[in-house]
Amino acid sequence: MAAEVEDATVEVEDEFVEEQIDLKNINPNVMMASYYAVTSFLATYGWTLMVIAVLLIILWSNIEKKVKKMIERAKERNDPVENDPEVLAKRAEAMELARQRMQEKASAILRREAERRQELEEKKRLEKLEDYDAMQAGKSSHATQRKVEQNDKIQAANATAKKLGSKDKAKPLRDNDYNPLTGTSSSTRYRPPPRRTGGG
Repeated sequence: MAAEVEDATVEVEDEFVEEQIDLKNINPNVMMASYYAVTSFLATYGWTLMVIAVLLIILWSNIEKKVKKMIERAKERNDPVENDPEVLAKRAEAMELARQRMQEKASAILRREAERRQELEEKKRLEKLEDYDAMQAGKSSHATQRKVEQNDKIQAANATAKKLGSKDKAKPLRDNDYNPLTGTSSSTRYRPPPRRTGGG
């Protein structure tokens, strides 16, 4: 029966003669070794590589706009139109105008502050003169009147606070001399358990 199978594979038709082809791989060790090296590397460092890849994607999405702006600025610096003397003169003039405007604003703020300070000093000086004149005339000074008014306001505020506070002050939940470590009565004291060793 084995002879019939051989004849069938060798002679299918008269014209066609099948040759036996050796299907053995010439270098299987190199391919298998590289396959196992890659798979073992991915098995060992796969999660780490994935986390690094995700972080790089997030980082790039945040930095991408800044990188593009930097590239555009570099192109603008190298642009011959930017080095044109007329453009540079206009830019310098615009910067000078902006500086002048900022200086004017700062000067105006300083003038207003100085005027306000002078007004306050003048007001204090006039109050001191009025107090001095009142003392010379035997009347109470302006400063003492202000202190009396302030004290009256403070006393009125304290009175309203006491009225409101009286509603809030209810019977305390526990006595002032209560200590949870001592218990409810004052005669008992905490006594730690005796230190006895176990028998045996």
